[in-house]
Amino acid sequence: MTNDDDTTDPLDPDDLKLPESHAKSLGDNRYVITADSDTPISVEEVSVPDEPSKAYEFALSLTVCGERSEATISTNNLGEAFEELLFTVTDAVAPDLPPDEALRILLAATNFER
Repeated sequence: MTNDDDTTDPLDPDDLKLPESHAKSLGDNRYVITADSDTPISVEEVSVPDEPSKAYEFALSLTVCGERSEATISTNNLGEAFEELLFTVTDAVAPDLPPDEALRILLAATNFER
């Protein structure tokens, strides 16, 4: 949520302290991030526009059980971007389940404590 009176800068990607094995910079504050440090990041395989045309724009590539799914999401609506992200993930991890059921299972299996 954004507060119009908030004058603090947004989080800088460098603040995330991601190890080199998990993130590679594409420049212009764009990164390729992997959850699996055993899989090398191939920046050449990532298709991203040279100039973002929307406020929220990202390319997502998932490999689940050897099957690769890709999506490019570009919108000015944060809710729409998040919704498309959720649909992409649930379609990849549980294609035979309705998205709301797959998401419910994923959330139930998630540990939010750090």
